[in-house]
Parts: sequence; C-alpha cells; structure tokens
Amino acid sequence: MKLFSLYLLIFLISGSMITASAQQQANEKLSKQEIVSAARSDKSFWDVDLTGRKLNAVIYSAFVPGSGQTYLGHELKGAAISLTFYAAAITAVIAHNNFLAREDRIKVLTKSYNETRDFTKADQLWREILNEANNRIHDYDRRKIFGYAAAGLWLLNVFDIFFLSDDLGAHVFSMKDDNNPVQLNLALDENFSGIALKFYLP
Repeated sequence: MKLFSLYLLIFLISGSMITASAQQQANEKLSKQEIVSAARSDKSFWDVDLTGRKLNAVIYSAFVPGSGQTYLGHELKGAAISLTFYAAAITAVIAHNNFLAREDRIKVLTKSYNETRDFTKADQLWREILNEANNRIHDYDRRKIFGYAAAGLWLLNVFDIFFLSDDLGAHVFSMKDDNNPVQLNLALDENFSGIALKFYLP
C-alpha cells in the first residue's frame, strides 16, 4: 500500500510538472504571437501610406502649402500653414524688390556724386549713399531670414502631411434650405424695404 501511494505521488508530481511545462510553452508561444501581431498592427511613426487621399494631399501641399492639411480635414492647421507661409514668402519678395531698388538708387547717387563739383551737394549725396547702403543691408537680411522661413515652412508642411496629419475623411459641404445656396426675398421693415439677397456659405 505504501509502495502504491509512493507511485501515485510520483505520478501526480510528474504529471503536474509536465502540465505546467506545457502550459508555460503555450504561454510563451501565445506571447510571441501577441508580440508579432502587435508589432504588425502598431503603425510606426515612420510608416507612410501614400495611397488615395494621402497622395492627393501631398500633391496639393507641394503646390499650395496648407491645402493638403485642409483636404485631410485639418482646416485650422491648413489655414495657419498657408497664412504663415505666404506671409513669409511675400515679405521675402518685398525685401528682395527693395534690395534691388536700393542698389539702383545707389548707382544713380554714386554717378551724381562723381559728377558733382559742389562740396555741399557731394556731402549730401554721400550721406544718401550711406543711408541707402545701410537700408540695403537690412533688406538683404530680411530677404534671407524670410526666404529661409518660407522654405522651412514648406518643408514642415510636407513633413506634416507625411507623418503628423491623419486623414479625417472627406467632408460633405452642405447647404441650408434644401441645398439652396441663394435666396431672393422681398424685405419689408420699418428701416428697410426692398429686395434681400441671402447667400448661405458652407
């Protein structure tokens, strides 16, 4: 009887050890499968999906910065990028035009300075030349700063489309009053009587 109990105890212990080992292997396999599936399902930051609307957004933003964000449903971000980009670009263009105009002005003043024989006139022309040269330096700096800012905003805009702007889906622009964008009515009031024309914007 004691021998039978000893065999039974050894059998139960070995059976439980085999079961525990099998369960541990199953858990390890399950965890590996979960890790692989999680790795496949989790989208990396550097994964780029350039299909459909995302590709259209990249093309739009390449030509008109901010329009791709608006196309993907990020209207405020798109408007902010567009405004800042065009503000920087226009400022750079204005600074460039001022720079060229001051260069022409300096050439004219230098020619007049070389041709004059009046000391007072020459002194006045020299002061104007120095003033224009100083302003030309400031225009050059502004052109450089805002030109680089516009280029940086363009790159940021494209980077944002690739990695930071998810597609929120197409927006259907609805009109009020059964899709009627314009209403023409007669208006009779104490202060106004006439024809009222109303536009309903999306």
